[in-house]
Amino acid sequence: MLDEYAVIKAQKILQNWKASSVQIDSILPLGVNETELEERSRLILQIDQALKIMFNNPDNINGFMRMPNHNGTFKGKTPLEVVSSGGLNELIKVLDHLKEGLFIK
Repeated sequence: MLDEYAVIKAQKILQNWKASSVQIDSILPLGVNETELEERSRLILQIDQALKIMFNNPDNINGFMRMPNHNGTFKGKTPLEVVSSGGLNELIKVLDHLKEGLFIK
């Protein structure tokens, strides 16, 4: 059974990151199965949690995803652009990058 609360919470986080409706639709596509939609939602919640650990300022928490980043993970793109490519692996890649910064495995 789909965890609708997690999906709604993930959509709210994406709105806080100022993702466009097109970006939200590509990150949380309605056409995927429930298991994948829940996994995508869970990853967004984890990314948000990592950002809250890294930053104490809401502008930084929500703004990080829109800031161009020139390290190997992002190659000049914003994290939001990376996760908007639609792939589940891109969400994982961003989360892993944040975890590395927090020294979490």
